[in-house]
Amino acid sequence: MDVQDARAARPHRRGQVLALAAVAAVSAAVAAPTAVYAAHRFSDVPDDSVYASAVTYLNDRGVVRGCGDGSRFCPQDGVTRGQLALFLERLSGNGAVPPSVNAATVQGMTAEQLRGQQGPAGPAGPAGPAASSHFAEVDAAGTLGARSRGVVSASRSGTGTYAVRFDRSIAGCVATGNVGDLDANAVGFIGEVTFGGRAPDTVLVTVANSSGFFDNSFMVVLTCPPAS
Repeated sequence: MDVQDARAARPHRRGQVLALAAVAAVSAAVAAPTAVYAAHRFSDVPDDSVYASAVTYLNDRGVVRGCGDGSRFCPQDGVTRGQLALFLERLSGNGAVPPSVNAATVQGMTAEQLRGQQGPAGPAGPAGPAASSHFAEVDAAGTLGARSRGVVSASRSGTGTYAVRFDRSIAGCVATGNVGDLDANAVGFIGEVTFGGRAPDTVLVTVANSSGFFDNSFMVVLTCPPAS
């Protein structure tokens, strides 16, 4: 081969090299995926996918745990009702997984500031029955106490036997009573109050225990239906 042939052959070799480089570049583009996958997480979740951060967050907290052997997330698979129940339980914190909360503050307060705080008041309930306006506090001698209200008089007629007269008819009312007074500090059972016959405005009271009647202070509350 003379010098001219050698020169003529050079462009051929240069074209051969360029062609090989182009084939190599195309082969590399085909072999390598365009997305970057997270080697430390799930092999089928690209780092640049819109759901990558959400998957990482839920996996870090034990809410989702992958599919198959756990190396894949299977992002295109459907979710069964059973799987949904597991996810919701894990998110709620009712199972073995702690509740998932990522808010630094709630209404401007940190977790430490919120601990022990009282929540907002709930709706008001229906009004309860009005307190009784008729109450008698009577000592062992049958004397009416100063804190009594709606009572005309009290008296003792015998051992453990008393009468309490109110300022209204007691028809339809219910009388309840207790041995002792508002300041009593007695411990244990000492007796009970029972009610005998009634006059239109008077409650007859007896104070007794297993040994029989005995004198002692007592209280009576008269509860009557509202006036019609």
